[in-house]
Amino acid sequence: MNEIKKKNELDIVLETIWLIIVFFVPLFFLREMHNVFEIPKNIIFQTLVEILLFVYLLKIILYGSPDKGFLRQRVKYLIPGFIFIIILGVSTIFSQVPWFSFWGSWERRMGYLTWLHFFVFASILLLSLKNKQQIIRLFFSIVACSFFVSIYGLAQAVNLDPFEWTYDPFLLKRIFSAVGQPNFLGSWLLLVIPIFLILLAERNKREFGLIKKKLVFYLFSFIFLLLLFWILFATKSRGAWVGLVALVGFLSVVFIWKKNKKFIIIPIFCLAILVGLVVFFNQSGFNKTSFSYNPLLFRLQTFTDLKEAGNYRLMHWQAAWDLIKKKPFFGYGLGSQRFNFPRYYVPAFSLYEKPNIYLDYAHNDILDVLLAAGFAGLLSYLFLVGSVFWFGLKYIFKPNQPFLVSEKNSDAKLPVLFLMAGLFGYLFSILFSFHVMSTLTYFWLFLVLITVLSRNLLDGEDKSERRVIGLTPEKSLIIILLLILLGISWWHFNARLYLSSHYFFQAQKAKSLGDWQKAIKEHQRAIKFSPNDPYFHQEFALSLYQLVDFLPVSADQSSEISLILNQKIDWLDLGIVNLKEISETERPIEAIIWLPWLESERARLTGQEEDFLQAERSFQKAADFSPQTALIYNKWCDLEIYRQQWDRAAEMCEKALLLYPDIDHPHINIEHQQCVVDEMTPVYLNLGGISQILNEMEKAVDYYRKIAYLIIKVYSPPYPTSLNYIYARMSSLYAEMGRKDLADFYAGKAQNQSGN
Repeated sequence: MNEIKKKNELDIVLETIWLIIVFFVPLFFLREMHNVFEIPKNIIFQTLVEILLFVYLLKIILYGSPDKGFLRQRVKYLIPGFIFIIILGVSTIFSQVPWFSFWGSWERRMGYLTWLHFFVFASILLLSLKNKQQIIRLFFSIVACSFFVSIYGLAQAVNLDPFEWTYDPFLLKRIFSAVGQPNFLGSWLLLVIPIFLILLAERNKREFGLIKKKLVFYLFSFIFLLLLFWILFATKSRGAWVGLVALVGFLSVVFIWKKNKKFIIIPIFCLAILVGLVVFFNQSGFNKTSFSYNPLLFRLQTFTDLKEAGNYRLMHWQAAWDLIKKKPFFGYGLGSQRFNFPRYYVPAFSLYEKPNIYLDYAHNDILDVLLAAGFAGLLSYLFLVGSVFWFGLKYIFKPNQPFLVSEKNSDAKLPVLFLMAGLFGYLFSILFSFHVMSTLTYFWLFLVLITVLSRNLLDGEDKSERRVIGLTPEKSLIIILLLILLGISWWHFNARLYLSSHYFFQAQKAKSLGDWQKAIKEHQRAIKFSPNDPYFHQEFALSLYQLVDFLPVSADQSSEISLILNQKIDWLDLGIVNLKEISETERPIEAIIWLPWLESERARLTGQEEDFLQAERSFQKAADFSPQTALIYNKWCDLEIYRQQWDRAAEMCEKALLLYPDIDHPHINIEHQQCVVDEMTPVYLNLGGISQILNEMEKAVDYYRKIAYLIIKVYSPPYPTSLNYIYARMSSLYAEMGRKDLADFYAGKAQNQSGN
């Protein structure tokens, strides 16, 4: 009796862990890490899944494996997921960037390791769910999580957020709650809302037995449902809105088909009208300014200009398809997009996004799977998802399917239908986005729930529960080894990442406070715990470059100047070493661009021709990798100025200017205008300085005047300090030209600007 009780306690532990995962992952974030949302969610999810696996294996060791009949009934439904994971593994082995494909990038950490954890999570759930009460508790866990997510989203919407974010949800009128990004929150809610509808629909005591008909309950439920929909719309995620239409459309088609197939024309007709209206307004050029005062209506109205709303992604989809054609079978590996999309970077990207932003996803689930694992991966992915929908639809359209054998009058058709509708809407939404930790947790959960309910797996009985197996020395040894393995995996997969991320955050914090000594120390700690992660190496290198630029050489004694110069060279050497420790085949675009920056600065300090040539070679590699990135030529101009190659420097600056977008373009917003002008400012200043050296004074004036005009155009007072510097240079230039009136005029403007 004691041993059976222990086994039941292990079942309770298993269920507790997966309920914590379902409830806690979407809510969890840590502000003491460089990535506040995705990395903490990844760490907590993987840690809990590893504990879940340990407890499940412990249960098998102590009480034997499940009954063979029970296993045969369930294991076959793991085959689609197993095939998909195997193909992802093959694509990882032959990946273009194996390290990133296994571990994932620093933004998402969605490598093969994470996908493997999700498969383990789903497998244990499929092998462990045995009764309807477990399903109910999962549903309530999801709804409880959504309640706290919604309350926090509401707080953001009314400016009561207790935290400060660089992305202000109240100011920008787009909330992200604990999920971390408005589009991700919108997609996640598509999976949550159907669960709440299931609990409302299954109100009969014989069915779920936990909900009583009370006015207060229905009033609260109605208010909460409205809140969920309001939060969904407050994300202003067009992809989620399209997903909601798909969700409703799926429900409508299935309901109508089941009741009367003749009326199936109704949802088809409604969809045709909706598509027709979108096409009509896109062709007719609908006036977008009429609702510009209302952010929600304005966001809805952007559907009438798909060229503006979707052109950025369409350009990336075209690039993705071009890449897919070159490697169609097993793809490039997970996390590889960031190593390919920079080759397709064009100036037009800066119309829709800040300059020098390189996507790590194609923002289309199908294309992302094709890029990661090729057509083999896509077919296995569609097989995984398609088999679940096949099970669900087959169950719904087959009459008299009981929810439990002992309950003839109840079935799970409605829960299965709502689960499929939520999954369908979510999958539709990520045709314009991608999976993240919060949504992928529920994605795999929905696959399991639809399978379990539609295949009547709750009817099965695990006869192994009646077995009692004693604890032997051999089993004790295995348990100890598993504990050691759990500790190793937790340290290697999760703890080191947490420490590195935390220390990097501390380094950034110290740097912002001007404590460079502490910043260097924290950077080195971050690298110590993740020595193979390129991100921490390249960020340390960037900080060292910024430190060299920050520290002035102002000593009066030549010995002190020499000491400072040697220290700067040492810092630059350390930064260069960190960048070169990253394999060239796995060197991200940031490392490729930053390496010549450090080498260029080193060449300036040493004055050695070999250092100049090395920096030039690195700039050429960067330009070959991403030929239309203006920033590369912007900084290359600095190198040529250091070499006093004036014509060559002017050529690089002109190349940079040609690669910046037109700031008068109707699709560029004010924030991106300012980013572009900020990056153009040193180019115009360099061109003005070069023209002065070449005694082309009128040309120099023209360059200064152009950038002053651009700054005034895109900024409102107070203007950036760079404008004061430009006026001062113009005053000096006119004085040199003997134009005292203009020199005094711009000196006055510089003084006024400085006063402001």
